[in-house]
Amino acid sequence: MISAEDAALISLHNLPKFIDPKKAEQLADAIDAYMIAVLDHEILTYAPFVRQELRAVIEIVDSISCADPAGVAVLQILQGSKISLFSLNGETALAAQRVINKSHWTIISILAISIIILLFGLRDGSLLSFLFTAAVIVVVFLTIRLLNDIDNNTFLAGHLAFEAPQYVFKSIGKLSYYPEIAFSLNPRLAPQVPYRVGVYKKFGKSFEKRIKVVRKKP
Repeated sequence: MISAEDAALISLHNLPKFIDPKKAEQLADAIDAYMIAVLDHEILTYAPFVRQELRAVIEIVDSISCADPAGVAVLQILQGSKISLFSLNGETALAAQRVINKSHWTIISILAISIIILLFGLRDGSLLSFLFTAAVIVVVFLTIRLLNDIDNNTFLAGHLAFEAPQYVFKSIGKLSYYPEIAFSLNPRLAPQVPYRVGVYKKFGKSFEKRIKVVRKKP
């Protein structure tokens, strides 16, 4: 869904070039602001928090008009892409919701604790018994952690968080953008210069930031 939303945004920017190039430039700025807002949040939970920026994109799309028959056909495709963007934004919000709720975690926790207590009760004091018990306890905790990571899509988020949005920035003619925190979360991140970095003024309290352009590798 994230890749489909990116494709819809690129389409929204490219289509107006054939009927109203000035609107395409305005859309580029609006889409740029939208994608920067997306990166203020976790990649799988951003949808409800970027509606204002999304509304700005839609307003520009709705302001485009054309009387030429060929342009009308392009306009219809443009409106279709707009509808798709709305739909994908809503689906992303639903897909980001966790499947395992508190009651499920309570059951899993009780089961894990029961297994651990049972293992301690079955120990006979030998080294082999101790190693077996320790190994099973480690496996239980790792399994719970794996369930949590799968439930909140940690693996997918780690892959998409900062790389996928860059295709949109490049397609609309903007420099790549990364929030400053991206480099601490992913030390191996090495974007091609020049690129933009968002430096939060009060990180954790506000999304207000200063965007600077990095032209040389650190």
